[in-house]
Amino acid sequence: MGGGEYQLSFESFAHDEDVRGIAVISEDCFATSSRDKTVKLWRRTPASTSAASAAGSEFGLDKTLVGHTSFVGPLAWIPGRQTAAAAGGGGGGGEGTSDAAGAGKGVLVSGGMDCLVLVWDLETGEVAQRLAGHEQQVTGVTATAAGDIATCSVDKSIRVWRDGHCQQQLSGHESSVLCLAAAANGLLFSGSGDCTIRCWEGSSCIKSVRAHSDSVRGLALLPAVGLLSASHDGSVKLWDLSLQPLLEMVGHTALVYSVAATAGGELIASGSEDATARVWRDGECMQVLEHPSCVWAVAFLPSGDLITASADGAIRIWTRDSARVAPEGLRATYEERVKSCRKKKTVGGVNVDELPGIEALQQPGHKDGQTLIVRENDVGVAYQWSHKEFNWERIGEVVDGPSEPIDAKMFEGKQYDYVFDVDIGDGVPVRKLPYNHGDNPYDVADKWLLSQDLPLGYREQVVDFILRNTGQANPMPLGATIPDPYTGGQAYVPSATPSWGGPAPAARAPGQPSPAAAPAAAATAAAPAQEKLFPKRGYLVFDSAQYDGIMKKLKEFNTTLATQSAQSALSAEQLEHLDSLVSVLKDTSHYHSSSFAPHHYALISSLLSSWPSANLFPVLDLLRMMLLHPSAAAWFSANASGPDGMLMAAIRRAAAEPPTPANHLTGVRVAVNVFGLPSLHHWPRQHRAEVLDLFAPCAASSNKNVRLALATLLLNYAVLLVDKTAAAAAGEDLEEGQVQTLSAAFELAAASEADAEVRYRALLAIATLMHSGVVRDTAVEMGAAEVVQAAAAATATNALPQLGREMKSLIT
Repeated sequence: MGGGEYQLSFESFAHDEDVRGIAVISEDCFATSSRDKTVKLWRRTPASTSAASAAGSEFGLDKTLVGHTSFVGPLAWIPGRQTAAAAGGGGGGGEGTSDAAGAGKGVLVSGGMDCLVLVWDLETGEVAQRLAGHEQQVTGVTATAAGDIATCSVDKSIRVWRDGHCQQQLSGHESSVLCLAAAANGLLFSGSGDCTIRCWEGSSCIKSVRAHSDSVRGLALLPAVGLLSASHDGSVKLWDLSLQPLLEMVGHTALVYSVAATAGGELIASGSEDATARVWRDGECMQVLEHPSCVWAVAFLPSGDLITASADGAIRIWTRDSARVAPEGLRATYEERVKSCRKKKTVGGVNVDELPGIEALQQPGHKDGQTLIVRENDVGVAYQWSHKEFNWERIGEVVDGPSEPIDAKMFEGKQYDYVFDVDIGDGVPVRKLPYNHGDNPYDVADKWLLSQDLPLGYREQVVDFILRNTGQANPMPLGATIPDPYTGGQAYVPSATPSWGGPAPAARAPGQPSPAAAPAAAATAAAPAQEKLFPKRGYLVFDSAQYDGIMKKLKEFNTTLATQSAQSALSAEQLEHLDSLVSVLKDTSHYHSSSFAPHHYALISSLLSSWPSANLFPVLDLLRMMLLHPSAAAWFSANASGPDGMLMAAIRRAAAEPPTPANHLTGVRVAVNVFGLPSLHHWPRQHRAEVLDLFAPCAASSNKNVRLALATLLLNYAVLLVDKTAAAAAGEDLEEGQVQTLSAAFELAAASEADAEVRYRALLAIATLMHSGVVRDTAVEMGAAEVVQAAAAATATNALPQLGREMKSLIT
């Protein structure tokens, strides 16, 4: 293997649509899967052929395998049982030892949207076996150490197959199971939309960890080290095989779909929605390979060459060996294509390249609420100036409309009044939806869903999207007269709520799909089953911070104290300690190995106790972020979690009179982040009564961010307090805690609350508590029926109305 940077070696557009999966069979053979419903087999051909020379590599298309009736996703090469331990991959990255011709020594397996798992005979190109059993889309395929086939699905199950029959069905994940990886020691790992990774031994789940803050999308083994995970939260993490965290790799600016490692484990690759594949060494990004569109899958050949599968329908091979680099002409053409796509990225009609960089955030805003859009890694990101906190608060990435000029409304050679960009979520690329004035939105929606291979359950969302974006009223009442083009049955209420051009509900569990709605009475074709919004699983945290703004405010306050000759003013050495503390917090990639010095904790403790109340909020902000560092969380658990410890002292000072919105906001966020790591979960249970009493006045705050923080705290408490086993172990009065949380949540869930997200989180806390059964009657007595009815009738654009409709089952 060469030691330089990767360069393009091979490119092919043999697939008609997105390429979704890769399975490496040997150095000379691999397979790819696509949304075009096919699997293609690629084999190394003589380098002397003209086609190979033009492509820059000696690979050519060997066979096209046709058998799936919908798009094909995961692929895996399953070696024969005598070589199965070498598979070890995660749904497409495993390396076998056989050539394609040696199909008797192994099989190629694919999973599709059609719920089928197909086993292929590579000699004939025919389907050898059809494995039916999953009820929804198959999302992952891998080989177990015993040579069996393991598959996972959106139906939340894992199945293990042998000789065409399902031998085991594993369940336990609370959302879609999205990926698998099998270790040589017999352990099987699964990643899910519930943000967890589970480890299975036989039919038993022996460990489960909340691995990411969003869906776990990809898994792969790092030889002789452990397990790699890729997530919708934008990160790649490394774990040992006991699921202890070792390393976090941060750099992608969007969802990460896949991860793979070289056979020797020296390099790691990841593919992302941000249209890059990144190559990592020792936790650091050593190279970014830009693509014209999102990278769905990555896999290494035994030689170390990297294969990428992209949404533009292309497969590409990248090499560090100068002998295999593509001709200069091909590489130049590719660079121009990437450059052209980069130029098309606009925000508000302005090229992303022309936006100011993140250095613009070093300048304070002119007024509270001022919005600034800056360029972060070729993405436009919006920030809002907070005068109270004296920093820029990150709002999120800015999604623009079509890249063409606004008056150019052409699609597939035809002119339309509108051509919308539609993001249906779950990592699916943006689709084009054409529409003309006078068209029946329901007919347009039905035809479009059919053309896109999407469930009719999305119909109402498509229609609503069209109506909202064309300024129309509802053209006809919904009823049983609109036929289902799939079955001939009547219309039904959709079962999922994708993000039709709008943000996903912020309070929804990370990576979890929107909730199911009950089908209309006239429905004859049931929509795919989806999870409800409640009960809430897992905790929310506030995990972003503008450290430059925090430090600027701390130093500004310190200068003022120094001019007043205050004893609490920091010395030059203490300011250096503060800088080093922030450096540790910023370096999230090394949270697994970094730690804080004793003087860091002493400094924070001193500031919390000695600085004036008006100067306290940036100190609380640093404390909030420290609670998310594993080493700090363990220290606080052991040294500062008692009734008079640093944490409780900080909460009391934040809530002390006279109240200030900045202290309330940062103080409540400190309490929220205590839920972030398991080592501190005893603290909120131990101090629940006092914490909720101290922050009760926040419900009446005029600052919606304070109320949102309080609603988040109540939601976390609801999740904590429905764990009956943990409550019993702690000797806690379960009902008392639930009633206190319930009562506080009702204040924020009322129709008088102006902010829909505050209402949503408070109502979700109520739903979670009612679902446990302990305080259901109490909630009804407190007026749950009225609150639920008001939520169901709300016109909010988030999931509040849906939650209200679902909760009716709790009060009837």
